[in-house]
Amino acid sequence: MFAFNATRQTARAAFRAGKRMNVATRRHIAEASVATTTQFGLVGVGTIAVATLCGVGGLVQKRQGTDEALQLFQQEDAALTLYSYDEMKKMCEAEGRIVVAYQGELFDVSKFTGHPGGVGRLQMAAGGDLEVYWKVYTQHNRGHVVEKVMKPYKIGKVSNEDMARITSETFYDASAYENDPAPRPDLLTNTRYPYNAEGRLSSLTDSWQTPFGKHFIRNHNAVPDIDPDEYQLTVIGTGVTETSFNLEDLMTKFPKHDVTTVIQCNGNRREDFHYYDGETPAFGPPHWVAGAIGNATWSGARLRDVLKASGMDVDALTLRTEDIPSNASQVGLLAYDQDEVGNQYSCSFPFDKAIDPFGDVIVAYEMNGHPIPRAHGYPVRCVVPGHAGARNCKFLQRIEISDTPNQGHGNWKAYAVHAPDVQMRKIAEFDTHKPELMQDPAVQEMPVQSMITSPSAGDIISAAMQGAQTVKVKGIAWGGAGSGINRVDVSLDDGQHFTKADVLATPIEQKRRSQFGWKFFEKEIPVPDEMRQKIQRGEPVELVLTSKALNASWNVQPENPNPSYNAHGCCVNHWYRVPVTLDPRTSKDVKAPDGDFGNKPSGGRFARPFRNFDLPSQARERVVEECVDCVAENLCTCGLSCKPGSGCLSSRFEGSSSKLFEKMRSEDFKLMRKPT
Repeated sequence: MFAFNATRQTARAAFRAGKRMNVATRRHIAEASVATTTQFGLVGVGTIAVATLCGVGGLVQKRQGTDEALQLFQQEDAALTLYSYDEMKKMCEAEGRIVVAYQGELFDVSKFTGHPGGVGRLQMAAGGDLEVYWKVYTQHNRGHVVEKVMKPYKIGKVSNEDMARITSETFYDASAYENDPAPRPDLLTNTRYPYNAEGRLSSLTDSWQTPFGKHFIRNHNAVPDIDPDEYQLTVIGTGVTETSFNLEDLMTKFPKHDVTTVIQCNGNRREDFHYYDGETPAFGPPHWVAGAIGNATWSGARLRDVLKASGMDVDALTLRTEDIPSNASQVGLLAYDQDEVGNQYSCSFPFDKAIDPFGDVIVAYEMNGHPIPRAHGYPVRCVVPGHAGARNCKFLQRIEISDTPNQGHGNWKAYAVHAPDVQMRKIAEFDTHKPELMQDPAVQEMPVQSMITSPSAGDIISAAMQGAQTVKVKGIAWGGAGSGINRVDVSLDDGQHFTKADVLATPIEQKRRSQFGWKFFEKEIPVPDEMRQKIQRGEPVELVLTSKALNASWNVQPENPNPSYNAHGCCVNHWYRVPVTLDPRTSKDVKAPDGDFGNKPSGGRFARPFRNFDLPSQARERVVEECVDCVAENLCTCGLSCKPGSGCLSSRFEGSSSKLFEKMRSEDFKLMRKPT
């Protein structure tokens, strides 16, 4: 058998040569390499790539299984139906299907109505080459989209000539994003288009009030450029008279109200669920790692005051001297931002929250005492404290009181917690399974959350500086839905033993059930005797730091994802684990390098490389190398090209669920490999 490094080098050499080949040839290399890895093992990976480039007859060195792997690939490729250019166009234009091309293959995604970005974006790509779009929407190139999401929709292939024609006729106007605000340098960019960026965990405890530039940013579309002098907010629906307000009205006709609240994206920590079982990716972007949470002070008019000015007797409804109309159960919000085909972002939340004097819902025009930045919804956003970030509608255009929760993809399609046995494909084909999926309501109030923010995963802590007596941790905790924090417990041995942390006082007092802001906690955790003895012998000690918060209702974070696992990756709040090393051999603390991404999932290791900015051509090469590394159980997921026995391949990760993807691919290799 060839040595691992030699084989990987062969594969890399093949790909470097492959960059001179056409799309179809490069696709054949990638698929043949992957097929060889999973079907016949490590032996044939490099040689099959070279064989595809140079021809089997010209290959000097061959190994058992290589010819069979090539034959298998050719058979699979031949089994695909060959469609002509005209046949593809007919499917789209005459039959109304959404058929797209990618690397010489055709996919009918007409049933993919649960697309996280909205069906409009699929319709935009109908009849075109996805690769053109994915040069902009690079988050699709990480690997799982083609391998898992698109694979069921493959219907055939086209010739090289027709693929070239499809590509030449595919146009995407990337200027849709050219007027977006510049990325913030202190944030970690998760997706570039639309721009989504999370705060660094290590900086979240720098300030109780998260400043602009360190507060995460969530966009569904390009950022609109709204003239404040032309801004209009319209209120319609049950119990109100249609009324419009301009920005000056909101700022001068209503008392100004401040509310300090955490806003956390419903999908924060989604990456924890990515291949949690070793074979199922988390559905939909952004794959937030941990920092899609911030705590800011928002100022503006109370929504109940705006509704009152629109003709609704909110006081009578609140005091229950008048019954709430049966068709007034929801508040729908429509935003000015829209996708490339004109679909606007929208969402909704329960009506009782809007009229509750203690609900603190505001139509905000300031963030931290300044006009709301464009990135956060200028000139006006609705702030719904305690609820999922998706309910805090930016660029607010319309408020509608109705009896029906908003049915846009911003409500159910992307933000519902389905049962663990609701598979990803069922969510993808939303309209087909709509009656079942809509039984699960869109997420509103968020669950209790806490995370250790310092130290960071992979840090080396100097035992000499600490005196080998304690390890200091800091973090954030949030009760969710206005609930306070009763207690935070912390541990340095992965939860085997916990001790109570110190929950710090906040700069402002928030009343019971209105504690929308977060709490900071810290603790000098005593180092157990057996660990100190190892340190005294000059041996480093591996620690796994973690925390669990208990809110005012004594709801506590679960130990692991099992109780709340869902394919959407929503409401992720199990213990956030931070692996660090307490080392007597270093005189000062050593910060872990960022690698692919500055934040890390719980446990400190990605299941697959976190590469959201690779172009399609880069992704093909990387995915093949990833398969080779999985077979050898040497997959680096930090982006630092770690060697076995160090970095992300440290023994501390052997029991981690982040290793399942790698181990399952390796097991496939062992089961399917032919005897030599």
